[in-house]
Amino acid sequence: MKQICLLIVLIDISCNVFSQDTSKAIFMNSYLTNQSVKLSPSKITEYFHEIDNTLLRMDRMGPPASFESAYNLNVFDYFNLCDSFDSDLKKNVFKQTSNYKILADSLKSIRAWYLNSAFYDFGFDAVSGQNFTEEANDGYSQKAYAVNYNIQRKGFFIGIGDVLPYHCSNFFLPKVVKEVEFSQLSITKVYNLFQSKRSYTQYIFIPMEQDAALEIENNREDIEILRVFNLKSINTATYADPDFIAENGKPCIVKIVKGGSLRLLIYNKKTERIYFDKLYIQLKTK
Repeated sequence: MKQICLLIVLIDISCNVFSQDTSKAIFMNSYLTNQSVKLSPSKITEYFHEIDNTLLRMDRMGPPASFESAYNLNVFDYFNLCDSFDSDLKKNVFKQTSNYKILADSLKSIRAWYLNSAFYDFGFDAVSGQNFTEEANDGYSQKAYAVNYNIQRKGFFIGIGDVLPYHCSNFFLPKVVKEVEFSQLSITKVYNLFQSKRSYTQYIFIPMEQDAALEIENNREDIEILRVFNLKSINTATYADPDFIAENGKPCIVKIVKGGSLRLLIYNKKTERIYFDKLYIQLKTK
């Protein structure tokens, strides 16, 4: 009982903090709706919230993820009460109490906070998500980088992660970056992976003038990639393009986090000069 009372006190405090942030959240939402609204990278990390490392439960036996538990309004998972209420009967009895109602109401506020906030993260996927300091494995003694300026296209192609159709996992899906799908992204597929014939690296194109690109290539260690975005839902998605059908023999059905708008910045960490700043507006759904 002491544990439950302490949780209620902490939740009351956190809900007050969430409500105080509402006006700022409304104002900062314009950053993800209007390209003309500008912020320095340091202000972004000050105003916005750093995203959780894990948004979905890894597997049925794995620890619960805060966002998924909040989105599903799962009081027992979110507040780590499964050990205290370790049977369906105990849970059902607790659901009839005023303490449960307080926790359930607070979780609704936390869910609303997740869905009405904006978050930031650095870089792309850990597997094949590229940055400007990654060296290419080309077999030469001199340094060669995986991300170099494409003179013909006048920009950079940057890998955001691998797609493994045979694996059917939310970590290896098209237009998914660290568990979050941004369906509005335009990607280029390069079938360069050994895992299977239909496995590929997905790239996005960053247009840039040569002078700015040269600054990036001359200061690679100081260049950072920053993503600002919001979260919309947890969906069951179906992938049935030729790559997935060929590898699986059937569509891939998997749970994903649906992202909203995405703002992508490439900048110098020391000077905060921004070389690229683009808002990818969320696609309208029917």
